[in-house]
Amino acid sequence: QVVTGESDEPHHCATERWRNIVDHQEAKSVAAKVVSDEFERPSFAQLQFSESTARLLKILAAGEHHALLAGPAGSGKTTLGHALSSLLRAPSEVEARSIQRMQSHFGKSEKWRPFVSPHHTTPVISMLGGRVPLRPGELNRAHGGILLLDEVLEFDTHVLEALREPVGFGFTTIFRA
Repeated sequence: QVVTGESDEPHHCATERWRNIVDHQEAKSVAAKVVSDEFERPSFAQLQFSESTARLLKILAAGEHHALLAGPAGSGKTTLGHALSSLLRAPSEVEARSIQRMQSHFGKSEKWRPFVSPHHTTPVISMLGGRVPLRPGELNRAHGGILLLDEVLEFDTHVLEALREPVGFGFTTIFRA
């Protein structure tokens, strides 16, 4: 697999690239059934955070920033990730179709932006996608939502290195021989 971020063509979102690959491979289109009323914001109203934590969550959600939450086990990092998911802006109709199209490859129908937390033993090919037949990975499953790498230091170095380009450039390209 060769991953490159340079191309003369305009950059397309990862969903479109996967859709094109899968469409070509299966010789059919993947229909997205999206009605904007199907999307509903999850509620975490019962959770209470300190003022500084609540401010941090608002800033992360408003700017859709990448974040590294560090702390001892049981300090609430995963809970913060779930709460952050509920603070993200509602997807536009185009984003909603894109999310639903990607989720259809996993046999799911999301009601909100996806929240994906893969296990730390997830290999590179499962994180980025690939295999035979070609399948999207956990990174694609989190498209339009949150990818939480709980216990990030436990992930294989190759997985973390493979995620550098998608985080930096916003897309990844996989070439197969």
